[in-house]
Amino acid sequence: MKPEIVNLPDRMILGIPHKGVNEYTAIASAWEELAERIEEIEGVKTDTEFYGVCEPLYQGEDRITYLAGVEVEKVNQVPHGMQAWFISHHQYLAYPHEGPANTIGSSFDRIYHEILPEMGLYPTEDYDIEVYSEKFYAAEEPVIMIYVPVQNEPWPDRNSEPYRRIRKKLIDEDTMVFEDESNPHETDL
Repeated sequence: MKPEIVNLPDRMILGIPHKGVNEYTAIASAWEELAERIEEIEGVKTDTEFYGVCEPLYQGEDRITYLAGVEVEKVNQVPHGMQAWFISHHQYLAYPHEGPANTIGSSFDRIYHEILPEMGLYPTEDYDIEVYSEKFYAAEEPVIMIYVPVQNEPWPDRNSEPYRRIRKKLIDEDTMVFEDESNPHETDL
């Protein structure tokens, strides 16, 4: 499958957050905790798709804010230590990462440094999404679908300090996090 532009509907992802080093083993611990606590999540849409949702990474950063979760119909309550992130961006570059999860960084590098420039697209400050489905779990050759939010024009204030301060404040306070398409900043509930 070649990279292609797709439109995704709004969705709510509920799961275990990880904020810290951008290493496979650190992120894997969030996935392990999700597997142990999945029964605590109400209203799971499907038990065959799991989502890795990541805030944008910027050059020179070695920390990541990541959510290992599942899509839910709605949020009635957020179990202790979990977060809900609302994804409202619609236009994505869809790209299949073929291989194990611990090599997914190579596909993100290719997307950001080769594919987007070749296609004349720009990333947004919305969440990157990894979808782990039966193509990953039941396949002999695992495939993780990567969705990178894109637009046709660059953001004039990309990586703006006020935007980053708001994200840091909300996540450090362990609040639920949602993203509003009309305002790229996250808000508390």
